[in-house]
Amino acid sequence: ANEAIFVAQNEKLVFTNPMLTRLFGYSAAELTAKPFIEFIYPDDKGLVIDRHKRRLMGESLPPVYAFRVVRRDGAVRWVELSAVLIEWEGRPATLNFLSDITEHREAEQRVRQVAEEWQTTFDSISDMVSIQDRDYKIIRLNKAYADAVGLKIEDVIGKHCHEVVHNAASHIINCPHHRTIETKKAMVEEVFEPRLGAYLEVSTSPIFDK
Repeated sequence: ANEAIFVAQNEKLVFTNPMLTRLFGYSAAELTAKPFIEFIYPDDKGLVIDRHKRRLMGESLPPVYAFRVVRRDGAVRWVELSAVLIEWEGRPATLNFLSDITEHREAEQRVRQVAEEWQTTFDSISDMVSIQDRDYKIIRLNKAYADAVGLKIEDVIGKHCHEVVHNAASHIINCPHHRTIETKKAMVEEVFEPRLGAYLEVSTSPIFDK
């Protein structure tokens, strides 16, 4: 099999396949000689041993979860485990399929980091900035926008721009967003908003990807 497979019973590995030895860098004899908890990353040991014991007792648990393991060379790898309760030599055991998901986890972490950096930059802009769909609904906004209209960010998302800023049932006559949607070009318009007591220079730019 191209997937790491093992059988665990009483906190030890009683069966391993070659892919498991490749993943951990230990021989089959070394893997089965120690409690399997010794190969688990310290912060994840409690989770893994708790799941194993409860599964052996017949408790219904999510079959798939992720944790970290430590290879012979000290490298820490993220793995995804899929486990089912079986009988092994007359006693309860778990049959486990293990996949290395380190690259996937690292990619997710990079995406989260980029998203956090983007949001930090977005919120540091003192101008009111928002992203709106074709129906004038606000799908993202920065802190300055929320502060200007006196609402929380989560209370603005999903509402129409004209509703939030102008307290209107539809877009205003000189709405630059409306013109951008029609022409697919960037627009700039000066708008006086009595509700905010200010003249606003509103610039809109189209976003063409999904």
